[in-house]
Amino acid sequence: LAYGTGGAETARITTEGTRNILNAALKEGVESVVVFSTCSVWGAAEGSVTEATQMQPALADYGESKAQMHRETLAFAKAHPEMRVSIVAPGAVYGPMGGLFCATACEMARAGSFAWFHGGRGPCNHVHVENLVDLTLLAASLPAAHAQDFIAVDGLTDWKTFFTPMVRPWLHSIPDVTASAEATTVQPRTGSLKGILRAALQSPEFMRALSQHPLLGWLKEKFTVWFPSSHKKAQAMRPAPDYIHLPAPQKPQVAGWLADIFGPTGPHLSSQKAQQQLGWQPRVNLEQGHAQCVQWLRDEMKLLPTSTPSS
Repeated sequence: LAYGTGGAETARITTEGTRNILNAALKEGVESVVVFSTCSVWGAAEGSVTEATQMQPALADYGESKAQMHRETLAFAKAHPEMRVSIVAPGAVYGPMGGLFCATACEMARAGSFAWFHGGRGPCNHVHVENLVDLTLLAASLPAAHAQDFIAVDGLTDWKTFFTPMVRPWLHSIPDVTASAEATTVQPRTGSLKGILRAALQSPEFMRALSQHPLLGWLKEKFTVWFPSSHKKAQAMRPAPDYIHLPAPQKPQVAGWLADIFGPTGPHLSSQKAQQQLGWQPRVNLEQGHAQCVQWLRDEMKLLPTSTPSS
């Protein structure tokens, strides 16, 4: 529950909230606390990543505040050996009743706002929710977990392979965004005053408000008399009346934030530490996890048809 979900207090809630819970648990004599971090604390890194890799947080304030919380929790654990404290850092958690990595992607694909980035080839470090629970219970119960952090991923694939079984009915309509990383992160400012003027002249609300203003409306009327040639040019920039009254196009737009999570680059995360030190062995593989997700999306969420085409 110690997690900020948006707004100005997001980072403070994540860090101070965790700190408050740890202090309260210590005061009450709690035996063991497992804190959930996130693999986003290494999300901007590339190549093979373990718990010893220097943190390079992704996802702006979310990743930064989680990284701070992660470091503070390890320091707290080392300072208080009388209470076992460990960290589990999950990758993309999926499974029945899942949000972002299950139902949300399915809903967005149906609405036309989902996309592949560079063919969906970016790395997806996934973990099934049952495997995550198994690791959490091991971390909670084994003394060897104290003051340690554990990456929780049970496999690595690409985003297209990961999502295809869940978005199969809309595969033919999912666009592919192949713009370079530079183009998607830094947009050059190439606008002009003429473009701004054109946009204003094409807005019926703007022109109506201009006409109704006591001073500006009077100047607008005088402009047609004092500068007839300029008025004629301005009128030529306005669209035809039929165009003005047409409703705005309702073409679905790809959600811009998707690139931050499902982009073409990212780390390859290793859970070797959890397997070696805690004996964690994932029980649910990706094929089984996909089958569970598809059944839930079809039977409970009604997002998938009873039978889906093969491709």
